[in-house]
Amino acid sequence: MVWQSPIAPGISWYQATLPERPTYPALDGSTTADVAVIGGGFTGLQAACQLAEDGVDVVLIDTARFGDGASGRNGGQLGTGQHWWPEEMETKLGEQRSQAFFRVAEDAKSHLLDFARGHKINIDFKPGQLSVAHKEVWNTAFAAMSTLWLNTITIRTCRL
Repeated sequence: MVWQSPIAPGISWYQATLPERPTYPALDGSTTADVAVIGGGFTGLQAACQLAEDGVDVVLIDTARFGDGASGRNGGQLGTGQHWWPEEMETKLGEQRSQAFFRVAEDAKSHLLDFARGHKINIDFKPGQLSVAHKEVWNTAFAAMSTLWLNTITIRTCRL
């Protein structure tokens, strides 16, 4: 039976198609540790794992199952970019800060892939990115940006 999280609005396609996740016993009483990490989403799981690997006595606590919040309901994409187009980032933040945001995002992707490899976690990673305009009002700006990108980088496009 597919797990229905008490904090999720419904069962996602991802939940419905994955095998059962491991379960862990609820905290009964009290416990002690050097560090308590509250929240078992991506950030909490990563923090607790890193602390444990560094030899810190850590306990990870979540009100529901690990990954039940937004971390467990995302689509699993690992894409490049921010909410703004790169040119908008440079205009709003300056070239140096815009490039810093890009580097942070790229470093995070590398860290995730290295973490998965290092822990032998099969994340079924398939490189690539699909960029779409999902609102009619964005079509003109998206077409202009796609043309700019076609002239500067290798990119394949299609119209559905």
